[in-house]
Amino acid sequence: MRTLFRRIWTAPGSVYSREDDASAAQLLNATLLVIGLVAPLVTITLSLLQGTGLFSLSSAIGLFVAVAMLVLRAFLVRGFLVTVSWLTSAILLATITGTLFVFNGVRDSNTVALIVVIVVASLLLRERRSIVLITLGAVVGLIVVYTGELAGLVTYEPRPLDPTYAITYVIAFALVGLLLDIAINNLNQALGRARASERELASANEELESLNQELEARVAARTRALELSADVSRRLSTILDQEELVHTVVDQLQEAFDYYHVHIYVLDEDSSRLQMVGGTGEAGRRMLQRGHTIPVGKGLVGRAAETAVPIVVPDVSREPGWLPNELLPETRSEIAVPIMRRGQVLGVLDVQDNEVGGLTTENAELLQSISNQVAVALQNARLFAEAERRAQREALLGDIAQQIQSTTDVDSALQVAVRELGRALERKQTAVRLMTPLVEAGTGGHGGSGDGPQ
Repeated sequence: MRTLFRRIWTAPGSVYSREDDASAAQLLNATLLVIGLVAPLVTITLSLLQGTGLFSLSSAIGLFVAVAMLVLRAFLVRGFLVTVSWLTSAILLATITGTLFVFNGVRDSNTVALIVVIVVASLLLRERRSIVLITLGAVVGLIVVYTGELAGLVTYEPRPLDPTYAITYVIAFALVGLLLDIAINNLNQALGRARASERELASANEELESLNQELEARVAARTRALELSADVSRRLSTILDQEELVHTVVDQLQEAFDYYHVHIYVLDEDSSRLQMVGGTGEAGRRMLQRGHTIPVGKGLVGRAAETAVPIVVPDVSREPGWLPNELLPETRSEIAVPIMRRGQVLGVLDVQDNEVGGLTTENAELLQSISNQVAVALQNARLFAEAERRAQREALLGDIAQQIQSTTDVDSALQVAVRELGRALERKQTAVRLMTPLVEAGTGGHGGSGDGPQ
């Protein structure tokens, strides 16, 4: 029963999408229910007290008001908020005015009910113009009743003091108080919702501001990453020495993004191990001194070389395949990006940070872009070194050939060849060993002259 009553009491609010309309509908619904229940009870009670019987004109008016309020509530549930508000005010005003005209005129205790009408209209219509119109209507009604009695159109029998007057005033005042209590309660609820909405808006603004700052930071980081990538690209295009190349990359990455550690590995000749060729800080220097290597397939670096895909680990403590390094005790996150050229892995660019979650897939995208440039630069450096060695060999051979051609005998030519080859190969002792061909000898008899060499 309590659930049914609560559902009836609060039903119209769910019909209206706007918060203001929903609050007004709740108030109007409560008003209709209160008046619809109070009107017949009051009129029937007064009729019995006055001895006019249960089926008197007062009782009929009360029942009419009750039925009218229930019908209006049915329209309220269907969304006719403004129409129902006006009809409720008009029906109450007309009913009270008609009651005054039929019974004792302006001297009747029902006159105080006009105050209820004005209060109800003020709460429901919520507009100054509407309140003025209803107030004028109540005043005009009193004037009409009073004028009718003065003109002799209606005659009222004098009535002695009746306790029902006091009852009518008490009921009217109680009804006004009840309606005002409902209105204030609705107002407080509306204020509470407004404050909650304000808090939600403030919270949303804070989240939006935080998101805006985060986006600005990400845009700034992305801009800086693009600038760094372009700067690295410009520098790498002019570096043809592998050692200078790797040191430039690791130092620039650490300086630009304040990474905990950056180093580069390259595959050895048989592609079974990764040799560290560049690293930042004291740890990088010591690892280079001891010739630090990692087998392919082991740890994050080895896995990146084996799978040819970037390995991103935001929290290395949760990564079972991570290989800790005693020289880098503060490592908390790590990214290993393969350095590839035309599908071939040349090495691995490894970056470590000292914060959990300090390295993400966004960092991996930047590092992948830089590693692609490093791959091109590494290949160019290797091709340049190979071309330089080939040119040196060809120049050496040409110089040796020229010196040999300037000699006059075989011994001098051999001496020049031995000397220059020793210098080129950086050997303290060089020798040339000549193999003499074997000469076949045979015997044969000619006439009777005897045997002899041929």
